[in-house]
Amino acid sequence: METYTILIISNALFAIVLQVLIPRRRHTILLVCASIALVMINQTVDLTSFLGTLPFDVVLLLFGLTVFGEFIFDSNIFDWLLKQIAILCKGKLHLIIIMFNIIIFLVSSILNNYQALLLMIPPLISLLKLINGLNQRYLVILFSSVLIISNLAGCSTPIGDFPALFLLSKGEISFASYFANTTPFAVLAAIVIIISATTFYNLKPIDISPESEKLSVAYTVKIYRNIQIHWVLLIPSTVVFSLMFICWLKGFNPTIVSLIGLSILALIVGLGKYSERKITNVDASVFIYFISLFIIIASIQQTGILERIGEFLQLIRNPLALILVFSLTVMLITGFVSAGPSTVAFFPIVKVIQDSFPENMAITCFCLSICAGSSLFLTAATAGPLLTRLTEKEKLTIEKEEFIFSFKYYLMPGVIGAIVIFFSNILYIFFKI
Repeated sequence: METYTILIISNALFAIVLQVLIPRRRHTILLVCASIALVMINQTVDLTSFLGTLPFDVVLLLFGLTVFGEFIFDSNIFDWLLKQIAILCKGKLHLIIIMFNIIIFLVSSILNNYQALLLMIPPLISLLKLINGLNQRYLVILFSSVLIISNLAGCSTPIGDFPALFLLSKGEISFASYFANTTPFAVLAAIVIIISATTFYNLKPIDISPESEKLSVAYTVKIYRNIQIHWVLLIPSTVVFSLMFICWLKGFNPTIVSLIGLSILALIVGLGKYSERKITNVDASVFIYFISLFIIIASIQQTGILERIGEFLQLIRNPLALILVFSLTVMLITGFVSAGPSTVAFFPIVKVIQDSFPENMAITCFCLSICAGSSLFLTAATAGPLLTRLTEKEKLTIEKEEFIFSFKYYLMPGVIGAIVIFFSNILYIFFKI
C-alpha cells in the first residue's frame, strides 16, 4: 500500500474514531481532519475538480428541510399534541411509553430525530417529575425506546434522516420505491420495539397512586392551557408540504423540490419576513459537519480502497451470504462510527454489489443496517448524546438521585433494539430472495 493511501486512511480513521470518543468536539475534529485531507489531495489531483464531486445537494436538501421544520415547530401543533397525549395517558406509565413513542415516530419521520427529541424530551421530563414513585428501570425503558424509535422513524421515510436523504439525492432510490421497500419493515420493527418496551415494563410495573396520576395530567394541561395553534403557519406549511410530497412521489429532484417548496412557503408567510429570521438563525454546525465528512470520505475514495472492498465482497458467490455479511458489517461499523460516516463510506461498496441483487434490495438492506447500527450504542447517532444532555439539563431526580441517561443505561436496550431492526432486515432479505 502506498504511503499516500496510508496517510489518507489514517487521517480518516483518526477523524471518525476521535469524533465518536469526543462528541462535544466532533465539529472541530472533522474540520481539522478535512483540512488535512484537502492538503494531501491537492498534491495528486486538481482540488477544484475534487470539490465538484462532493454531494453539496445533500447539504442544500438538509437546509431546506431544516428551515421548513422550523415553520411547523412554531405553529405550536406539537405542544397541542403533547397536551392531548397527557390527557389520553391519564398518568398511566405504560400508556406514556406507548403514546410518546408513537408521537416521536411521527415527528421524526417527517423532520428528523434530533429536532424531535429537542422538542419532545423537555416536556416529557416535566411530566415525569410530577409522578411520584418512578424508578431507574422505568426511565431506562422509556428513554431507550424513545431513542430507538426516533432512529427507526428517520429510516421509515426518505426525508427522515441523513442516510435516506443521501441516497435519494444520489438518485440511487426513488421516493416511491423507498416507501415500497424500506418503510414497511422500519414500521414493523418500530411496532415490535414499542410492544417489547411495554412488555418489559409490565413484567414489573410501578404502583402509582391515582392522585399522582391525576396531578401529572392536571399540571401538563395547565402548562399548555393557553396554547394556540398558529394556523397562519400550520395551514400553509401543510399545504406546501403535501405538494412537495406529491412531487417527490412523481420523481422530481428532491433538492429542487425542497428549496422551491421552502421559497413558496417563505413568500406566503409574511412575504419572506418570517423566513428571513429563521434562515439567519439556522445552526450552521450540522452543515459544517457534513461538508467536512464528505471531504474526508471522498479522500478515501480517491485511493480506490472502497471499491476494492466491494470487489472483495463479490467474491462471496452465494448472494444470501453476501448480503448478510454486508448488512452485519454495516451495522457493527455504524455502531462505532455513527450513521453519517458509515453511510458515505459504504456507499461506493453498495454500488459495486447492488447488481447482484433485485432492484433496490441492496439499498434497502443498507438503510436498515445503518438504522440498526445507529441504535446499537448511545454514541452511534447524534440523538444519543443529545438525550444525555437533555436529561442532565432538566435535572430529573429519581430515588433521591439525579438521573442522567448515560452509555451504561442504554447498552442492553441498544443491543436489543439493534437486533430487532437487524432481524427486520433479514425478514426483508428472505422476502426479496
